[in-house]
Amino acid sequence: MKTCKEIMMANPACCLADDKVYTISQRMRAEDIDVVLVVENYREKKLIGILTDRDIALRVVGDDWDITTVQVDDVMTTNPRTCHPMDDLDTTLKGMSDQQLRRLPVVNSSKQVLGIIIQARTIHARIAVRLNTENKVTAITIKDNFDGWADFADRLRFVLKQVVNLNYLTDSLLDQDDDLRLPAAAVG
Repeated sequence: MKTCKEIMMANPACCLADDKVYTISQRMRAEDIDVVLVVENYREKKLIGILTDRDIALRVVGDDWDITTVQVDDVMTTNPRTCHPMDDLDTTLKGMSDQQLRRLPVVNSSKQVLGIIIQARTIHARIAVRLNTENKVTAITIKDNFDGWADFADRLRFVLKQVVNLNYLTDSLLDQDDDLRLPAAAVG
């Protein structure tokens, strides 16, 4: 059984509830992140909320608040859903999909922040592409037995088939072959 600990991003960005949203949004931009976990203090890192770029856009900018004076606790989501490091990964990802959560803090029994699961980053744990020595795609494996990913997996298969087709086309062009028809296996 894979666990949440195996794919969580350790030491996620954290802030305090009384921090200014402007300061945190500048930090988010500088660090290229879209979520900051809100903790009681930096020493214990007990989770009390979560702040996303969407929260800032909709609750601060959308409501025309002064971003320089608004505090994080004015716009953060309190009591966010969480998981524990040893929780079953497939069950957790299914729950995230069902509840339309893109980010899930990982905490211990004392609510101390240990990491975060970001759904977009979980793709790396579910897709394998094998390249040969010439950097040509030779195999693609997609674990899509996880409900809710079937549509994504179908789209990805389509894109990856196009990559394979480009491999054949590139070979054809490099050989200066006048006949650019793809082999039947590449089209399939």
